[in-house]
Order: sequence, then structure tokens, then C-alpha cells
Amino acid sequence: MVSWVFLPTGSPARQPAPLVVRAYPGAAYPAPPQETPGRPEFYQNIRVLTGHGYAVLVPSLPNPPGGMKEPAQGLAERILAIVQAAIDVPELADKLDPTRMAIMGHSFGGYSAMITAAQTDCFAAAVSLNGVSDLVGYWSTIPQHLQLDSELAYWSNWHTGVVERTQPEMGAPPWRDPARYIRNSPLFLADRIQTPLLLIHGAQDGLSAAQSEAMYSALFRQGKDALLVVYWGAMHAPSSPGDIRDVYDQTFRFLDAHFARASTGGVAPSASPGRASANSAPRPPSTAPRGCPRAAPPRSDAPG
Repeated sequence: MVSWVFLPTGSPARQPAPLVVRAYPGAAYPAPPQETPGRPEFYQNIRVLTGHGYAVLVPSLPNPPGGMKEPAQGLAERILAIVQAAIDVPELADKLDPTRMAIMGHSFGGYSAMITAAQTDCFAAAVSLNGVSDLVGYWSTIPQHLQLDSELAYWSNWHTGVVERTQPEMGAPPWRDPARYIRNSPLFLADRIQTPLLLIHGAQDGLSAAQSEAMYSALFRQGKDALLVVYWGAMHAPSSPGDIRDVYDQTFRFLDAHFARASTGGVAPSASPGRASANSAPRPPSTAPRGCPRAAPPRSDAPG
């Protein structure tokens, strides 16, 4: 499979660029990814990100033969292996800074950002844009815009089919396999997330903003570093120029702050931190294990 790295224009080789990984499970890119105007990808446009000074990695993460069975299983390991492969490319020597990495994604890509943060601490920050945190909630939600149109009554519960048969491919309703829904939902892994997380969501999105609100509440309950930004008029992607400008302003401020902390030693990735408790202050991550942040393997105790 082919993955793609895009470098900021004119970045000196002696100053490696921070790396943003734009992940989307199930996607493969035999050719460079296309940035179609008006598409949700504009939330995380490659030209805008590289124009700000970031390197961008777009990994190919195709579904396994026979379809996706456990969407969370081994996801961080797959992503980090591609990061390591990029770092090891001779032409990219000294152009990517593995101590300043972030993961971001939109929709099911936001799901991947949250799952990855639950499985490894190798990223200095994570950004979820209209992401999925709770597969049971996703399955059961009736999108607001479909509730308003009686002509679409049959479609009002369309998330059931989305969750059972398309991207997550749960293959069954929650009551038939509740454990599978839980182990593949980032919300139920929130005690494992130490990575600072920016959650962005449109209030009118058919994929309910409650998905981001739930993850924010879980991290806030534990005293962790999380920021929730909701755009009241937006759906699954921003359309207002003001919203789009603010999305990038929020994203750049969040990533720049955490990249700066990482470069000064303020963030120490851990291969195996203990479970968090909502009744105690957040504990600083333990000393970075050997090999991380050069795309070290995920924590061995991480579910999935």
C-alpha cells in the first residue's frame, strides 16, 4: 500500500517539521489524495496544514480481506508502523520531527484519532473533527434533519445500517454483541487517553454533537487536557467562511501549543501508564520508553 507525505514549502532540512497524521480507517491512496472543494476534507486541507508549517502524512489504512471486524484492533500499531516507515525514507531524513507528532481526522477519521490516543501516547496532541466516540449512541441516534421531513421517515433511523454494515461493520445490533460495541468505542477507553484532545463538532450534524460532548465530559471528569468547540449552525462539515477560519485558528493554536510543549520536554510519552481515576489529579506521564516517539509500538496493555 502507498501512503503520502507532504512537506511544508521551504522547510530547512536542519529544522524538521512537526508531523500531522491525517488518518481515515478503510481509506487507501494509490494516487495522491484529492482535496475536492466543498468536501469535509477542507476541515483538514493538506495545503492549509503544510502552509502553516506542518508536514502531513496521509496513511493508507484499507480494510482487511473480508471486511472490518474490529475497527479499533491494532489501529495505533498500524498507523505508527506507517509513521516509522516515513521517518526511515532516506529522502525524508531530518525533514520530519518524531518528537512533535499529532493525529487528526474527520468523522470516522475523528474516531481513529480518539482510538489511537487510547492505544498509544506517542502523539503530542490529537484532533477529532465531527468524530464518533460511542458506537451505541451512533447506532441509536436519529439525525435531526431527517426528523423534520416526513418523506424521509424510512431513512430516519439510517445510522443503524451505517454502524452494522458500513464503516464500523459491527454486524449486529448492540444487544446481540454489547461487548464488541464497548471495546471498539473510544468513550469506553477514555481512562486510557493521556493525549491532549481537541474536539470540534457541528451542532446540526446528523452524526450528533453528543459524540464529541460525551468524550469531552469523560476527559473533563478525569481532569485531563481537552477542548470542545461546537459550531451551532454547522452540519457534518463547516460551510460558513467564518466557521472555517475559526476551525483552523482553533486547530493551529491547539497543535502549536502542544508541539511547543513537546519540543521543550513538557510531554513525555508513556508506553504503559496506569488507568486514570476521576477522583484524583491527573498524573504526569511516565518516562518515555525506548523507541518512542520514533513511532514506538502501542501500549501492550491497551484494549484492541
